[in-house]
Amino acid sequence: MVKVSVVIAVYNVENYLKKCLDSVINQTLEDIEIICVDDGSTDNSPNILNDYKNSDNRIQVIRQENQGRSGATNTGLKYVTGDYIFFVDSDDWIELTALEKLYNNAIENDSDLVLYDSIEHFSENQTNIRDFYLLKDLTNEVFTYKDEKQLVLNSYFVPWAKLYKTSFFKKHNLKFHNFLLFVDISLTVPATLLAERITYLPEVLYHYNRLNQSSMQNTKIKSNRSKVIFELIDFVENFLNENNFFKELELNFLKFKISQPKVMFDNLNEDSKDEFYQLLRKCFFSIDSSAKLISKLPLEFYSFFIHVITFDTYEQYKVVNHYKNNINELFFEYLNKNDLDLKLKDFNTVGINDESDIIVSLTSFPERINEVPYTIYSLLNQNLKPKKVILWLASEEFPNKEDDIPSILLNLKNNGLEIKWCENLISYKKLIPSLKEYPDNIIATADDDVFYADTWLESLYNSYLENPNSIICTRSRKIKINDDNTFDKYVNWPVSESSEDASYLNLFTGVGGVLYPSNSLNHEVLNYDVASKLCPHADDLWFWAMAVLNKTKIVKIDFKNPTSLNIYRSLEFSDDKRLFELNINKNDEQIKNIINEFPKILEVIGDEK
Repeated sequence: MVKVSVVIAVYNVENYLKKCLDSVINQTLEDIEIICVDDGSTDNSPNILNDYKNSDNRIQVIRQENQGRSGATNTGLKYVTGDYIFFVDSDDWIELTALEKLYNNAIENDSDLVLYDSIEHFSENQTNIRDFYLLKDLTNEVFTYKDEKQLVLNSYFVPWAKLYKTSFFKKHNLKFHNFLLFVDISLTVPATLLAERITYLPEVLYHYNRLNQSSMQNTKIKSNRSKVIFELIDFVENFLNENNFFKELELNFLKFKISQPKVMFDNLNEDSKDEFYQLLRKCFFSIDSSAKLISKLPLEFYSFFIHVITFDTYEQYKVVNHYKNNINELFFEYLNKNDLDLKLKDFNTVGINDESDIIVSLTSFPERINEVPYTIYSLLNQNLKPKKVILWLASEEFPNKEDDIPSILLNLKNNGLEIKWCENLISYKKLIPSLKEYPDNIIATADDDVFYADTWLESLYNSYLENPNSIICTRSRKIKINDDNTFDKYVNWPVSESSEDASYLNLFTGVGGVLYPSNSLNHEVLNYDVASKLCPHADDLWFWAMAVLNKTKIVKIDFKNPTSLNIYRSLEFSDDKRLFELNINKNDEQIKNIINEFPKILEVIGDEK
């Protein structure tokens, strides 16, 4: 009775094949069959196979014209008669006790799959242990993918890292699909999901040879290599949907769909990246997951996703990539919320001053309401106290009014916070209601997911005293006007990295805060119906347009970025509610809408082009 069928696909590995075969024929488990498929080798591999076949009757040799590793391995599977299946790459080797240990584990636990560890061998005797990183200790347990979901779509896709029960294999018609590369994914993802009994043997039993640069996979058609990953992604997505796994594994698949092309993209030659980048954009725009789910991705993949869907071309992507590679320049510093929770609990300072003429105004919505207390705390701790700190909330988003608001936020009313209710003007709520109610006051707007330094308001106000007829901001982009009097693409407007003198071409971009002197905006600013029609996703553009129509210039001061409460918001492109709002290229359309409605803007800024 054959206990284990060992399947070895062979292609031009004359320098490694003997070591591989020696490790298999000398196994302590002797009841095995060794199925070698010569996939059209042109070196001495066929002769080596013949020699071993003649000396060991457990070896079968099947010869075929070159079909690639998937074709060769599938051919070998047709000859399997053993209770279990084990794959070995023809340039690797295994421990002499490997099959016995794996088989005993499988029999003892009636396993569909047995996982185990391996070791990679590099040049200069460098090695690396590859173990299955399990979040739980499942060494002596029988489990399924539900216990370790990261096993399904992680990067450890090699088929030789598992022993497979033959009846399980045939029941689900498992096989390698005919892709140019990455064929392992087409087997291991379905196998891991469909297995009802998985066990793990935490021993290094396989030696993965990384010295061989002429392996079967490396000889595939490299000109099409980069495109194959998208075919694999479609294969996996279809399998998940057809077998009702997708909903449960959506976040895992999302990481897979972004991380795998990223690995390919990062390793492509520069000449190949333009075409691949467009395929990336097509792939990423097909993602139907919510922005909230996407924000749960590791920062590396989230950032990559945002940049790809934001920038039309690889050339544009490269410009912003400079900042991505210098994370401290792009992201704000982090916040220790545990320390702040203690400070909020003991906070007894009144953070407003009735003698001031400054109103600090901001808004929020349910998805961020639990972070707002940190922002409010920072606004109530300013060296220069405002007259009021007002949080505008939409009644329809909080139908039970204050009963829907966390107590930690309500408690800040004792420190001077005012919570006011208004209609749902989305992000426009941070300014329009305060303009209506306090037309003669200075209004400083703040965002709801950052922590402001205690000198923030003082710095804005001091600049206002020097520039009383200008709007003051801490973050801006420099608007670029083309020679034909049209606006350049928003993505080409550079972020101002230092202070900027008063100019119509300074676009304040929020987050860092904006101070509006009284009567600095055109009266049309209150017309939300027009604003929401022209700029549904860009309130900053609307407020800028109203400033220009009122002939109010903008000054950008040099001030440290606030501390982020949400690192994804720091990318400047994210939104907690709708994925389509991540695409800042919509700003170009909204700018066009504004100029068509208010052509006078071009006249006002004409002298500064």
